[in-house]
This record gives sequence, C-alpha cells and structure tokens, in this order.
Amino acid sequence: PWAAATDPHLVATAYRAHVAELLARIAAVLGEESDAVKYADLAEGVRQAFHDEYVTPRGRIVSDSQTAYALALEFGLLRDPDQRALAGRRLVELVRAKRHHVATGFLGTPLICDALTSAGAVDDAYQLLRQTGCPSWLYPVTMGATTVWERWDSMLPDGSVNPGQMTSFNHYAFGAVADWMHRVIGGLAPAAPGYRELRISPCPGGGLTWARASHVTPYGLAEVSWRRSDGVLSVDVTVPSGCVATVVLPGLASPVEAGPGRHQFSCACRDAADDPEWHPAPFLPEFS
Repeated sequence: PWAAATDPHLVATAYRAHVAELLARIAAVLGEESDAVKYADLAEGVRQAFHDEYVTPRGRIVSDSQTAYALALEFGLLRDPDQRALAGRRLVELVRAKRHHVATGFLGTPLICDALTSAGAVDDAYQLLRQTGCPSWLYPVTMGATTVWERWDSMLPDGSVNPGQMTSFNHYAFGAVADWMHRVIGGLAPAAPGYRELRISPCPGGGLTWARASHVTPYGLAEVSWRRSDGVLSVDVTVPSGCVATVVLPGLASPVEAGPGRHQFSCACRDAADDPEWHPAPFLPEFS
C-alpha cells in the first residue's frame, strides 16, 4: 500500500463521493427525503472538490494511474463529455502500456473492466481478463487455483507459498471481476431490485465463441447462454415466472421485451472490438 501508484487522498475522495451518492439513493428509496437531499448535496460537493483538486481542464487526472481514471469514470466524477472521453482514452493507453497485465489494487481492480467497457474499449477488458502471466486473474488458474487469491502471487511459480503477508487463497477484492463477467460476458444483470426485471445484454469479445451465465433469483432460475458461429450470434434466455427481461443485442435494431419462459434470439455477430459505440449494462444500474 505504501508504494501505491495512486494518491490515497484521491482514492478516498472518490469513494467519499460514491458512498454519499449511494446513501442519497438509499434514503430516496426509503422515503427519507431530508437525508436524500443531504447526501446528494454532499456527493455533489465532493465531486466538485475532486474535480477542482485532481482534474485538469482537458481531463488528465493527478496520479495518472489506471485506478485514478477507473474511479473517475465509474463514479461519475467527470461530468464534461470531453473530459470523460480523454480520460477513457488515457485509461486505455495506460492499460496497453502494461501489456494488459493488471496494474490496479483492491480499490481499483473491481472497477477496471467496467471503466474500459464504458470507455468503449471492451476488447481491452477482455485482454486484461485473459492474461496468464503474473499479475493476472488467470495466473492463479495456471497454478491450479479454484478460488481467487488475495494477492496475484500468493503462490510462486515454483509452487511455494509467498512468504510475505496477505497470502489468503480465497479473497473477494480481485474476484470482483466475476461481476463484470456475469453482466458483460454472460450478459445477465438485474434491472430492478431482486431481479424482478432483467437486462440481457451479452457483449461478445476477446475471441470467445460461447458463454453462459445463470442466477437463482427469488422468482426462479434466470439464465443466458450464447454462441457465435458463422457470423451469427445465437442467444438462449430463460426468464423466471413473474419477471420481465429487456434483451439488448448488438445485432438487434431495438431492445426486445421478453416475459417468463424460454426464448431464442439470433442476429448478425460482431466482436466487441468492431463497435466502440456498443456499451453493455453500466456498473451501477439505475433502479427505479
């Protein structure tokens, strides 16, 4: 932590804005109007303070690190479209400069793939995911791991346990990428609390030819599976009883609403890298 590339005060300020925004939304859902206003005002004030202290007029961010840009993009700290665009491009440059090896810590790693996705660089997110050299998500897999470790090298290449601190072999922080995998690769995400509404929006990329994601909701099993073959994307969807799904596919002209039951869709296939304007579900869906 003492050698982190990102200013800790920048990280703390970004998370303060994010948490205040969450509190405002929670208060609004609970009908606590005064708290909703209070925390919304706090969030806006902290966002402005972040912008004033850490962001240049064109969108460069102090620390100039992957984590700094991921936080700014995913927590809505850059309201100016030109600044967001520049920050997105700079994030991609930094990821490519590291040859798509992970260069974020506990507070940036859960956001990095979503930040790349929202910046229109989904294929870079796929490349980040599919690296096998350390540091990467798949290096532990090459070492026989069936869980996500606390540190990228909890086990060393010779099979010995890292003698340093932080050597848990089952840890959430880096495993948060599974959320992105579920929503973007699998294409299954909630569009309302408790999955009573679903968003089906797989985003093929990274050379993958098929994927499947499922979740046992309070209403029953929700599932998405897709396959790419001969230029066609085929998608099978299961919607639980009492639920409705909005299906958004790259080759469909407009979203399709699907009720309970099993549904099949097919459309022209394209890889994520082919269409920088294609954006899957955001990191935090706006529940109504």
